[in-house]
Amino acid sequence: MTEHRAGRGQEGVTIVGPSGRSVDVSWAGPVPVTGVSASVRYTVDGVPLGYQIGGPGYHRTASTVVAPAVVKARTVSGGREVVVSTSADGEVTMVTRRGPHHELMRLYLGPPPALRRTLDEFELFTIHDLPGGCWLKPRPGSLCQLVWEDVTVVVHGRGVVFVPDPRTAAAMVPHGAGTSTRHGEIWRRALGAHPDSSELRAYGYVVGGRRGAASVSIPDSVTTPDETLLRWLDSLEVSWR
Repeated sequence: MTEHRAGRGQEGVTIVGPSGRSVDVSWAGPVPVTGVSASVRYTVDGVPLGYQIGGPGYHRTASTVVAPAVVKARTVSGGREVVVSTSADGEVTMVTRRGPHHELMRLYLGPPPALRRTLDEFELFTIHDLPGGCWLKPRPGSLCQLVWEDVTVVVHGRGVVFVPDPRTAAAMVPHGAGTSTRHGEIWRRALGAHPDSSELRAYGYVVGGRRGAASVSIPDSVTTPDETLLRWLDSLEVSWR
């Protein structure tokens, strides 16, 4: 899903989003990426249809860490293995198509529809799964309409960068002026009950520029000094192609 990129004193990745459109996410300094995922939502004749995309092992991680579930069925769709896992209480079901480079997941809350319907939904798309990305192209006559897409990048020792498509990002960016950065502006909002805290991790951040914006969170587990984190936030750039 990613390609390393460097230039203009910036390091980062190029991500092919679920619609096939690429986005560059970059920052100053050689800081590695530890995870990339994506999600997309279409409507089919007004009915929502959402998918999540991750690398190999995405289904296993989701069914062991995010929502514990056990495998209930295995089948094949379009020549690729499809795995179905359901939580013990039956309230969460994950149906994942395993491609050569990425895993495409459909998540259901509550009783899932018949497996045949889910397999038919996969067939609404031509699925391109290459080392550089996995994207879905609606088949002619499928009536699929793209609603939104987003990608998430986990940067080691820094934070989690959530990048929505430009139309969604425009609604996320505050109306008032932010603080200037190298490539645009940054805003912050308190996450907890202490809006006057001086702790960087007590806030969520929106970083915006001419060609995209991102929401950034810094987990409590990050031990990087605040000065380094501030320099990283200042250098963040998002650019949709």
